[in-house]
Amino acid sequence: MQYKRLKKRHIVYIVILVVWLAACITGYINVNRRFPQPAEDFYSKGDTVEYEEMEITAEELSYMDAAGFKSRYQTVSQDNWIRNDDKYKDRRWFVAKFNMKNVSDSKKVVELDILPNLQLTGYPVGYSNQGQAITVNSDEDTVIMPGEEKEIVIYFTVANSPSRPVNQKKLIKSDFYIDLSVYPDHKAIVFHGVDDSCDIDD
Repeated sequence: MQYKRLKKRHIVYIVILVVWLAACITGYINVNRRFPQPAEDFYSKGDTVEYEEMEITAEELSYMDAAGFKSRYQTVSQDNWIRNDDKYKDRRWFVAKFNMKNVSDSKKVVELDILPNLQLTGYPVGYSNQGQAITVNSDEDTVIMPGEEKEIVIYFTVANSPSRPVNQKKLIKSDFYIDLSVYPDHKAIVFHGVDDSCDIDD
């Protein structure tokens, strides 16, 4: 009698387990059917990408300190955040240079039309950040009129705190994705490591 009760209990447990597994599998299939994996639309340095009625070409990705950043791009010296050399002397940035052409009928403002959806992601070390934009020429702004093209620099801060030190040598060898969109299409410009780098001590 006791054996029969035990057998019945085991059968009940097995039935519950089978129902639970079936529900999980059905849910997994349903989620993947409704939200399939994003299509990969990857580009390389020098390729022209059409995005938000703009033709965008990534020309280079550099890893810079404050001195190198200011010497290469004079525009950055006009920004208050980098005038204080003592505060920023140990900070580093990923600096991406683009050629952007406006192929629409209306003006484009890089900070409003491009930056909100753009981010730099690095694998396998793990880096993700949104950037700020400046122009290469100090007498220009980041507004691009219809038919106009400009060289735009977008810089991404690399935080390096004592509690989470950055292995810079590994970081600059990462695969970097300049993500323009993530879903339903993963559209990105891919760099396999940086093109050039400042001196690294660690």
